[in-house]
Formats: sequence, structure tokens, C-alpha cells
Amino acid sequence: MGSIKRYIEAAEAEEAMNEWISNHVDLGVEEGDPEWEEAKLEYLSGAALEPEWMYDDFALELERLTGDDQAFASFSKQMTDLESELPDLPSDALLKMTYSYSVTLMETCLGDMIKSVVLSEEHYLKNAIKNVDELKDIKLSLMDVYSDNDIVKKIVLITLSEFLYHNIAKIVPVYSAVLGEKPPENVKNNMRTVILITLIRHDIVHRNGVDKDGQPVELNKAVVLQAMNDIHNFVNHMKKFIDAVWFNRNAIP
Repeated sequence: MGSIKRYIEAAEAEEAMNEWISNHVDLGVEEGDPEWEEAKLEYLSGAALEPEWMYDDFALELERLTGDDQAFASFSKQMTDLESELPDLPSDALLKMTYSYSVTLMETCLGDMIKSVVLSEEHYLKNAIKNVDELKDIKLSLMDVYSDNDIVKKIVLITLSEFLYHNIAKIVPVYSAVLGEKPPENVKNNMRTVILITLIRHDIVHRNGVDKDGQPVELNKAVVLQAMNDIHNFVNHMKKFIDAVWFNRNAIP
């Protein structure tokens, strides 16, 4: 029985590791890929126990996310500035950096918007705890709760901060789980386009602009501007998704 128990525990540990890795690498990365192996080393070094966003930053993070709703406004301004700074004949390096940074701006905005929603009302916090897979199975001791009144919000924010917000196939269901509504058609209809953009961004960042088959990604100013426009539209649809749910919930009967 001892050897069987050890086998089961080892299998469960490997499954937990693979799940963590799959949530911390780009879409399409598979076991054996360099990015997968790097994440595996990170996991084995204890990264899963050391979240990027730590308890000591909670007060600042709470203040930032519960203030005025600036995430989308900041995103829009930065996207506009990025577009205006792109010259008529940008270099290949500048095209790659602009394309990649546009996805980064999207990630930051999507992350900040959903965390702000969770902190805005107990209703959305409860939805997150009840419906988001990474949260609903977390167990806390009575002493944890007794010792820190904010422990639940801290863990929710830490967990939400660990998601890859350019993994659109993962993030749209998280939004739906927190908001308690299905995503609107304009979100669903634009997911495929943005997922393709994030895959190209992965090729740029991890393969210097070459896909898995060794073919170079075609980039020019028109392609980059179209990707930026698609990103902006998608994030705008996500913001309107939030606003519509909030309005319907708070509308006077």
C-alpha cells in the first residue's frame, strides 16, 4: 500500500505542477518546449509559493484598485500615444516592440478592470470565490480568518494577479464567472482575432518573430495598426460588458 500511496501522491503532485505551468505559459506552449521547461524550473524553485504580488503591498493595491476607474482610460491614452509615436517607416524592431507592448497594455487593463470589479461589491467578490476554479477550492483555517480580516480579499487579489491576461480563452470565462453573466456577442465574436494576435506576440517575444514552423511573422505598419485597433476594440467591449452588468444590477426598478 505504501508504494501505491506514494505513486498516487507523485501523480497528484505532477498534475498540480502541470496545471500551474499551463496557467503560466502562453497559449500553445507544450511540454518539452523551452518556455514550458523554464516555467517548470520556476515552479520547482518555489515560485508557486511566492506570488509576484505579496501581502505587504495589499494596502497600496487596494487603494489603487478601489479609486477612480482609470484602468480603461489609461489604456486608451497609452494606446493612442503608442500609435501616434509610430513613424511612417518604422524599423522591424520597433514594429515588434509596438506589437508586443500593445498586448502588454491589454493585459494590464484587463487585469486591473476585473480586480476593481471584485473589490467594488461583496456580490462580485462572492461570485469570484464561488465560480472561479482557482479560488473556490482554496481552504483557510479559522485562525487565518481570525488573524486577518482582509485575508479573503488578499488571496483573491493575489490569485487574480497571477493569471495571464493575454490568455483570452481563459480570461473571458473568468470575467463571466465574476460578473455572473454570459459574455456579449461582441466579446465572443472578437475573441478569435485577439487570440491570434496573442499567438503572434508569442512568436515575436519567444522566437524573435518566427513561428513554430520556422516561418517569419509578416509585420508592417498596417498590420501593427490593425492589431492595435483590434485590441482596443476588444478591451472596449470588455469594459462595456462590465458597465452593462453593473448598470443592470444597480438600475432603479
